[in-house]
Amino acid sequence: MLYRKIKLSTFGLYLKAVSKLWLVPLLTVNVLVPVISAVLYKNGGAGAETDIVTVMYFLLPISTVWTSIFVSEFFFSDRTRDVLFFYSRKKRFAVSQLFFLLPLVNVAAVTLLHFRCLWYSVGMAVKRLCIGVLFYGIAMLILRLSGSATMAVLALLLYELLNEFAMSDAFVFYKVYGSLTVEIFCVRYVPLLVIALVCILLAFTANGHAGRAAD
Repeated sequence: MLYRKIKLSTFGLYLKAVSKLWLVPLLTVNVLVPVISAVLYKNGGAGAETDIVTVMYFLLPISTVWTSIFVSEFFFSDRTRDVLFFYSRKKRFAVSQLFFLLPLVNVAAVTLLHFRCLWYSVGMAVKRLCIGVLFYGIAMLILRLSGSATMAVLALLLYELLNEFAMSDAFVFYKVYGSLTVEIFCVRYVPLLVIALVCILLAFTANGHAGRAAD
């Protein structure tokens, strides 16, 4: 019963355990992206919107899951998972989700403040949320298979580069410019959410590293 609830003190201990790595997404989302966007807008005016969106597509998804990856590594790594044997699947998932949801909200807030048109901002925020959930699912599955946060980060960076340079309308390529319509959401982003859900279920419910502790 002692370990049923996540406490603020525990939250701080996890941040301390990952050293200063948690500052990387915080500074990227709240400092680097706004500064780059401001410079691009100053130099290009309204015509810089495409470049700004491209920067956001590249920097924000990995920032959303960065801290959660390094915290979740404690549950999957051979070096540390036995130390946290008393953490049930639900507790591991809850901790992992907490460190994912807070940056996700931060990314959504920054996105909403980036554009003048409210409807366009809301659409971009929805895209970021969907991509963030996809990245979380992929990262957790890779952690489940490899036990390495480095492998998860590298895989996501490669996926980002693939999306950056590949020109395709396939749903696995998440970059969509322009306003978000119902059709685009259903065709391009709903499948990503389904993939994310499958990855999360495999990561946290399959027998293995994460499943040794009883519920």
